[in-house]
Amino acid sequence: MKNRMSEILIKEHENILKLIDILQYLDNKWLENPIEFEEVMAEAIDFCKTYADQIHHQKEETLLFNTLSELNPMLQYGVVGEMIEHHEIFREMLVNTQNYLLDKKYLQAYKEFKKYLEILEDHIIIENNELFPMADDLLPENIQEKIYFEAKDYDSQVETTKQSMEEKLNWLLKKVQTL
Repeated sequence: MKNRMSEILIKEHENILKLIDILQYLDNKWLENPIEFEEVMAEAIDFCKTYADQIHHQKEETLLFNTLSELNPMLQYGVVGEMIEHHEIFREMLVNTQNYLLDKKYLQAYKEFKKYLEILEDHIIIENNELFPMADDLLPENIQEKIYFEAKDYDSQVETTKQSMEEKLNWLLKKVQTL
């Protein structure tokens, strides 16, 4: 059995994409219950900043992207560079969303978060269907094993945070399904 980092990242993508269900719930929610809207948005933003960025994107950037760029420096100016640029855009969008929310500009917060999730979904499709298969083909098995276990080690260091974020996501999903 081959240990591939892409397997870890794809499973995390599945969790991140669950945010789309939360977005549907939030549509116009600020009109009927602004407190509920604020609470769910704040929790969703926290999940994105912690799970998607600090855990998931961190592994992509420091392990997979760096390894690919070392193996083929041209990738740094192609798809790898593009994915890193997307991560920076995502960080800015989350800050914007949070600022709109703090300023009680609910429509703007919703629109920015919706745009964030749309771009993030496209980003995930590119990674799952293009970047990860390319990495699986390009990286020798010993390198695959190395970064896989480095990703596992990283996850063990952030296990409590990762688990609490996954629990938060499941709690949010249950919450929006019952409201």
